[in-house]
Amino acid sequence: MSVPFDSPSVAAPVRTSDAQERLYAMVWRWHFFAALFVVPFALLLAATGGVYLFKPQIEEWLYAGLYNVPHASGSVDADAQLGAALAKFPGFKTVAYTPPPGDTRSALVRLQEAEGKQITVAIDPRSGTVLGVIDEQHRAMQIVRDLHGKLLFGKAGQAIQELAASWAMVLLITGLYMWWPRRGSALRGTVVPRLATQGRTFWRDLHAVTGFWVSALLVFLVATGLPWSLVSGKVLNEIAGHVGKGNPEIGVGWDGGGSTVVKSNPPGQGWAVDHAQHLAGAGHSHAAAGAAPLALARVVEIARTLPGIAPGFEIRFPVDAQGVFSVVTDSETDPEATAYVHLDQYTGAVVSDVRWPDFGPLSKAIALGVSLHEGRYFGLPNQLLGLAACVGLVALVTAGIVMWWRRRPAGSLGAPPAPKDFRVGPGILALAILLGLIMPLMAASLVLVLGIDWGANRWLRKAVAT
Repeated sequence: MSVPFDSPSVAAPVRTSDAQERLYAMVWRWHFFAALFVVPFALLLAATGGVYLFKPQIEEWLYAGLYNVPHASGSVDADAQLGAALAKFPGFKTVAYTPPPGDTRSALVRLQEAEGKQITVAIDPRSGTVLGVIDEQHRAMQIVRDLHGKLLFGKAGQAIQELAASWAMVLLITGLYMWWPRRGSALRGTVVPRLATQGRTFWRDLHAVTGFWVSALLVFLVATGLPWSLVSGKVLNEIAGHVGKGNPEIGVGWDGGGSTVVKSNPPGQGWAVDHAQHLAGAGHSHAAAGAAPLALARVVEIARTLPGIAPGFEIRFPVDAQGVFSVVTDSETDPEATAYVHLDQYTGAVVSDVRWPDFGPLSKAIALGVSLHEGRYFGLPNQLLGLAACVGLVALVTAGIVMWWRRRPAGSLGAPPAPKDFRVGPGILALAILLGLIMPLMAASLVLVLGIDWGANRWLRKAVAT
């Protein structure tokens, strides 16, 4: 939403031709209608995204009693810790185990019941005592994440959010076009708000100037959020998997066996781990006659000897007799430290080993982008930068709503009129095609909207003629 170009509170932009004036009017119209759809979702994305940025600090506070243990002598081995968790929750099967990453941290055992529900059990490694349990489905930050990305409606909500994010890109592009100064390079009202003003000029400056300062961040956030989207995500992930070393020849899906079954994935698994798991493929163990799987304590020992595996790694369990143990690093903070290593469950031999150098160039760009998007790449400054974008988005939207409400005629939507005899130029057409290739849902919705608009205008012309 933006102030109309003929507003008395803002100097009218200079135009060199009727064609330029019609283009401005059409951009304004698309900016307005895109805003009508995007605004509610933009506010939700800003609120949930701003909270999720601080997931590490929030979860450390929420689960302090589960993650932390007092420093004490003595310990029980990993198998005893696992046994304590299974004794507490009979009927569950083991999905993963995270050894204590430090002397005062707990061990975490992820279990799953037959219906698919997963829980994380915290164990005191000194005594083997169960400290408590986290229901993964109702983990607070997982709910925030699902609301942010799926509206808590699964794939339908994910598609709606993708559509909103795609049109947000259109909103940003059209807004920047309208912001572009047409009376020279005056700073006030362009890159610096005129704070002494009141009324429409104040809100116009708050909308336009804020939009200028946060637009690059918002474009980046939209672009780096696409890998998680329903349609664009599939396109980007397929391309990423085939650039560089590409996908494994065995063509692994999420149900391909070994530790690649979706049940082994924790909620909110990072994109880098997701991609590394795909590249690692469905490793298979080969059992000799009468061979038994390795004890968990032995797997932990082997994992600690693997080069480049830092404390905090997770060991995922085989799903069947041919499955593998998988050693997985927590790479949300540092994608370059990503590791996904399959171990034969009987011998401990390395079956598959995927690291950051195995990622293709596009995969690396996406992984880094996702880490920046979630505020994890360079710590607190990254989080604060993301928060600034969220606050700026709220200010931008609020100012736009106020402007629209003040200028709209009573009882009317106040939509900008469509310019007569407007023709799309090659530049706009090329941009629309490019955005459509990256964001197919937006392209489909654009075709639908244009079709409805064309049909409505044709019907109105016939109605007037008769």
